[in-house]
Amino acid sequence: MYTPTGRSVASRSLDHINAYTEGVSHGKRASDRAYATLLDEIQSGSLAPGTVLGEAEQAARLGVSRTPLREAIARLASHGLVTQVSPRVTTVSGIDADDIRAIFDVRRALEETAARLAARTADRSVFDALAEDFAATQTSGGPASDADAYYRLIGRFDAELDAAVDNDYLTSALGPSVRTSCASVASPATSPSG
Repeated sequence: MYTPTGRSVASRSLDHINAYTEGVSHGKRASDRAYATLLDEIQSGSLAPGTVLGEAEQAARLGVSRTPLREAIARLASHGLVTQVSPRVTTVSGIDADDIRAIFDVRRALEETAARLAARTADRSVFDALAEDFAATQTSGGPASDADAYYRLIGRFDAELDAAVDNDYLTSALGPSVRTSCASVASPATSPSG
């Protein structure tokens, strides 16, 4: 059976199997790869607020079928990073000043609690090393001199904090919704001066 694109269903199915196998061989499902790519593009500002995420176009661009793309977009929507405008139109969400304040208030409250819990059980040497790394960013021109390295350092801090807290409920609450939204807001590409 041939499709309007002139490719057989079997050929297209083989492409999907190959894409899935490639994802599995790299330890990620197609939906996880699509989510990670879109998340990175939203956080970096490559996909600006208001950008329409056409299902067919994004699936082709990311090399996944529509089902994994829908799963990825559903995850992004659950974090408030995209908005479904109509059944067929999804856009990258904008964040206004009130949202920014609310997100950072939640993050501050949760991370203060996490820090208190981690202080009881954490390996101090891990956090001393992180403090040295943060101090080094200040002496080497500050976070703006290498924003990618700075955000990787924040990611390491978050991971160590989560491990030290050892509280799945707290780390889940801090997880994608709060930290991802904060990263989107703090991205140099999306900031007013960036």
